[in-house]
Amino acid sequence: MDKFTTLEGVAAPLKMINVDTDMIIPKQYLKTIKRTGLGKGLFAEKRYRDDGSENPDFVLNKPAYRKARILVADDNFGCGSSREHAPWDLEKLFDDAERGANATLSIDLEKQEIRGPDGGVVKFDIDAHRKHCLLNGLDDIGLTMVKQDKIERFEQKSKIARAWA
Repeated sequence: MDKFTTLEGVAAPLKMINVDTDMIIPKQYLKTIKRTGLGKGLFAEKRYRDDGSENPDFVLNKPAYRKARILVADDNFGCGSSREHAPWDLEKLFDDAERGANATLSIDLEKQEIRGPDGGVVKFDIDAHRKHCLLNGLDDIGLTMVKQDKIERFEQKSKIARAWA
């Protein structure tokens, strides 16, 4: 996992409440074990019509937001899983995001702040453990690998203590 410290880019406003994880990435796109290639499935049921063509009314299909790197979402975004997070100062962020291609936001995880195009700052809280993991690029496997030396020492001692196993 790559380290995350800051992100700057166009912000797209998604003014929808209760967006669950099945809407974000529908289950039929989750048949891979790779961490790449999921972009086609992002909001697929909203982004595409039944014939596979793009829905021009969906925010990420509009020219101003095609290259958006930040999504300003409404209440209860990501519900239906353990990835639920409380939104912060949404009105200010939606106001910034509705400026289209001029809606560049900058997210600084270390400082825990979001800077808008007008210089305004929104502070946010984040769980200390999640922040540590993001800043250091540690997913579940990475967290385990940090303890690799201890694991190897345990295994060596175990082989000696339990030679029959």
